[in-house]
Amino acid sequence: MVELVCQNSPLLQMDDRELAKNTPSYTVESIKEISYSHKNTQLFFIIGMDSLLNFTSWYQWESILKHCHLVVNIRPNYELRNLSLICQQSLSEHFINDLNEIKDLKSGKILFHQQIAIDISSTEIRCELQENIFNEEKLPSEVINYIKQNNLYK
Repeated sequence: MVELVCQNSPLLQMDDRELAKNTPSYTVESIKEISYSHKNTQLFFIIGMDSLLNFTSWYQWESILKHCHLVVNIRPNYELRNLSLICQQSLSEHFINDLNEIKDLKSGKILFHQQIAIDISSTEIRCELQENIFNEEKLPSEVINYIKQNNLYK
């Protein structure tokens, strides 16, 4: 399904390295591998605001920022002011407001995606799919067709 989405955007590339592992995978390991294989390229790791709220509890989170920038999608009911004091202190030096601030930086910054926030989660989507609800505002039509054709989430 990720591959279907990536086919429609030349800026996105699917990476299946975590699927090939027989051991637990950590984000930091995958980010490092991708960063090393694309040495002269900026790497952007996209997460939701809900993930940023506990980002400093992730395994080797500091190393993640050494190898990529974070793009944080704003979500309703998850606000920056909800970050713990420790998280704010640890991350505040990484926050930027303008993409132009990182044009010459390979990694280390956190940019907030400021488009209209959509209150959506993967858990919510899976529940809707189990109830046979297919919403094209939440999933591309190619992904919906794939789910239907393969009888997923039933």
